[in-house]
Amino acid sequence: PRAPLSVLVQCSTSTSPPSFSTAQVLSGVHSGNISGVTFAVSSDGGSTLLVTGDISGTLCVWRGARPPHSLPSPPALSSPLSPPSFVQMQKVKLNGVLIFDCAFSPSGCAFGIADLNNSQGGYGPHFWQCRGVGKCLAVMQ
Repeated sequence: PRAPLSVLVQCSTSTSPPSFSTAQVLSGVHSGNISGVTFAVSSDGGSTLLVTGDISGTLCVWRGARPPHSLPSPPALSSPLSPPSFVQMQKVKLNGVLIFDCAFSPSGCAFGIADLNNSQGGYGPHFWQCRGVGKCLAVMQ
């Protein structure tokens, strides 16, 4: 069987049709199919946070570059977009959890997953407070 992977690209909607960068492939960290992907911007705007979750209960936290919308000016139309550049910061295994999806709250103060089959029986969401999203990178305590 092939290892699960995530493929990320940057997209500029300032052109018509939109332009896309080459891809960054995030591979080798998940053992199950990736079922959830969510992004957040750090509180200081200096980086992008990405969390990927898989059906085997693994969450990976990645840090990327400054969000494109926060750059001083959009890239020139003739300049190709750079591929995203995310670096894995943390990997957490939640035993007995089948992650269906994951998301940050709009304020960035909480992170949640949808669990399809937790070991305590039944289905349900799980939530954790986020502290210093983009500063301490500790999503779950």
